[in-house]
Order: sequence, then C-alpha cells, then structure tokens
Amino acid sequence: MNAYTVDLLINVGISIILGLGFYTAILSGQLSVAHGALMGIGAYTSAIMTVHFSWPFWLAVVFGGGVAAAAGAGIAALSLRLKGVYLAVATLAFGEALVVFLLNNQFVGGAAGFYGIPLRTSLWHVYLVVVLLGFIMWRFDSSRLRLAYRAVRDDEITAAAMGINVNRTKVHAFTFGSFIVGVGGAVFAHYLGILEPGQFGYLRSITIMMYTAIGGVNVFLGPILGASLLTLAPELLRVSGQDRYIMYGILLVLVMIFRPNGLLERKGDRRLRHKRPKEREMHVTPV
Repeated sequence: MNAYTVDLLINVGISIILGLGFYTAILSGQLSVAHGALMGIGAYTSAIMTVHFSWPFWLAVVFGGGVAAAAGAGIAALSLRLKGVYLAVATLAFGEALVVFLLNNQFVGGAAGFYGIPLRTSLWHVYLVVVLLGFIMWRFDSSRLRLAYRAVRDDEITAAAMGINVNRTKVHAFTFGSFIVGVGGAVFAHYLGILEPGQFGYLRSITIMMYTAIGGVNVFLGPILGASLLTLAPELLRVSGQDRYIMYGILLVLVMIFRPNGLLERKGDRRLRHKRPKEREMHVTPV
C-alpha cells in the first residue's frame, strides 16, 4: 500500500477506537461532550511519558488510557444528578476548561503545541487495538452489563427497582468509555507527532458523537461503521471538488431523516420500531 492509503486506514482505525469509546457512554444514557477532552488527556499523558520520561510506547498508551479513565470517573461521579442537555453542558464546560489549561501550560508547549513526540504508531498498532476492542465489545454486547447499561438509559427508576445500582453503572460506563477514548488519543499522539490544545475542543467531541449517531447507538458495530464512513466519505467525495463538503452534509442529513437510530440496529429494536404506536406502548409499559 502507498503512504496515502496507509495514512487513511490509520485515521479510520483511530476514529473507530474513539467511536467505541463514546458508544459505552451513550448506551447508558449519558450525553457527553467531553470525549474530545478525554482523548486529549490520553494523548498528552502518553506524549509526556514518552518525551520526558522515555517510557515504552505501549506502556505510555495504556497509562494514557488509565489517566483518561480516572478523569472520566471523576466527571461521572460529579455529574450523577445531571441528565440530557444539562449533562452535555457540564461536560462541554469541562472540555473547554481543559483546552484553556493546556493553552496556558508551558510544560506541554502551551499555545505553540507539544512537539517532538516519537512517531511510533503504525498501521498494525492501530488495528491491533481495534481488533482487541472489537472482541471485547462483541463479548460485552451479549453480557448482563450491557443489559444494565440499557436499563439505566431507558428508565432509571425501573432499573433501580430491578436491583441495578444506577450510580455505579453510570460511573462504570463513563470510565470504560473514557479509557477507550484515552487509548485512542495516545495512539493519535504518536501518529501525528505534534499536539495542539485546539485539536481536543468541542468540535472533536461532536465528531466523535457523530460516529455513533450515524452508525447506530444500540449495537457496537454502529460506531465502527459510522467512524469508517465519516472518515472515508470526504476522501471518496474528492471527485466533486469544492462541493464535496456540501455533498457530505447532505448525506448526513439524509441518514438522520431516514435512519434516525443510525444505519445499524439490533433486531429487537428494529421490530419494536415497526410496531404500531399502541403496540409499542404496550410493549414497553412495565407490568
């Protein structure tokens, strides 16, 4: 493969990792706009470990994911009472505060950026992580833990009545997803070789959210498909010249109109969506 194809595939792989990280949070009903910042925590942490302390690449990647997971657990614990748009605003505030902190921290380069990061990420590194995460998420998709996530998202009161610890489940989901996103950020840092605070603002978080929204929010293959499509689409539409981003936007709008739950759905969710309104209401009403 030529260098262009390799770079494109690496970007697709990193996007898949980030999309899977957001998937666990949204599966438990937590609308986070902080995943771009959590990606930045993983990226900067691993870069600091390799540049300033000469850590091995894989150890720095795992440590970066661990620090991002700790930050995610803290965010989740502090925002347990928040839901929906209020949680989104709180996590957005955290992300923007982190960007301001990095801009004014000369230890990591400040506004000039963090240079000199070893370029150690290769194609097989990225897809080794993707395969491992794919296997973990495949096992997770049929686990009781996933059912607990869905129960908390659908109705917290009913979930608590069934014996599920709602707060612990929320913190677990956010921490798990933060670790995955942190690992994605660490791999990204050693692929790009330079980090700037603006790379991890709210636009990055919105992009990560779109991977899952377009691909599907109820099945782990959704973020994989969404991340692949949204990363490849701008390149595939280059033939349209300057109009490619207009076409890209039109495609996104069409997907959200005709597939509001994403391109992929679980069989049970699809059958429920096609029921008549009264049947659907009867299906979800607790007995």
